[in-house]
Amino acid sequence: MKKFKYLLLLIPAVMLLPAFVVYNSFPPAESVAIVTKTVNDVKYKSGGSGWSDLKNGSALQNSDEIKTGDKSLALVKFTDNSVLRVRDNSMVKIFAEKTGKNVSKTTEINSGTVGFNVTKQDQNDFKFNTPTLVASIRGTGGLVQGGDDQGLVAIEEGSVFVEAIYGNRQTGMVPAGTFVYITKEGDVTVLPFNNTIQNLINNSKKTNVKKLIIKTDSGDLIIEYFVD
Repeated sequence: MKKFKYLLLLIPAVMLLPAFVVYNSFPPAESVAIVTKTVNDVKYKSGGSGWSDLKNGSALQNSDEIKTGDKSLALVKFTDNSVLRVRDNSMVKIFAEKTGKNVSKTTEINSGTVGFNVTKQDQNDFKFNTPTLVASIRGTGGLVQGGDDQGLVAIEEGSVFVEAIYGNRQTGMVPAGTFVYITKEGDVTVLPFNNTIQNLINNSKKTNVKKLIIKTDSGDLIIEYFVD
């Protein structure tokens, strides 16, 4: 495997919006995580069932899937207090298996963006899989974007080990203040944060919703937006 090379490249990114209700209880023993907040259109699939509305306080099992619509959000809290912020227009699948008190956790991001704060892991890494990369985390904060053509991992604190799935399967540690961009061909670019990436991370943390109501002759125009 080849190590990452640090290159100069400006990558445009879409400013993402996201959304509310805090639930402090932990899920039942057989569950691996709990949904602490949902905003707007959030659905999930468990086992062989179809898509259903995901509610605040819902417990998640191994292999459950979550998808969010436009201007929507799901907050997921694991039993070790690691938190995922599944942003709008995302689809993820959660794999988590318990071995005694230890839980091996992997989040598969098929599309969209997930902000994360992962607590320090005792034995197993907390992993993120996208169509183009695998990120292994022991404890840090940042975000991951997934898609068929490209993947992105931005690290705000700590460090993450990242592997390209295709091409020469390059690997490397991504330190705090940098991001890695990997294409479906396996091309890897690692860069320090720029304003676009920092704004992307900042927006990924916004989970509260405010409404702006504008009176017009045709009726009220309601605009929803996310705030810290």
